[in-house]
Amino acid sequence: MDGCYSLPSGHIEPKETVVEAAVREAEEELGIKVQPWNISVVHCMHRPSFDQGYREYMDIYCHLARCPGLRNGFKAETKWIMR
Repeated sequence: MDGCYSLPSGHIEPKETVVEAAVREAEEELGIKVQPWNISVVHCMHRPSFDQGYREYMDIYCHLARCPGLRNGFKAETKWIMR
């Protein structure tokens, strides 16, 4: 949602690994090119959703160890938010 803080997210395509999906989503959603060896899985969560009937999701959270420069003039604001 525009104007709100969010993590980049997406879905894993058929025959795609978690890391391959993270690389693709980083480019699609953030406009950055990342190397797969800089990504590691840090958390996995199974959750139900009742939005449109019953569905189950596996949320997988990754850490990007090294962030390259942004391309195409894309500017992002990043903040560490503590609660």
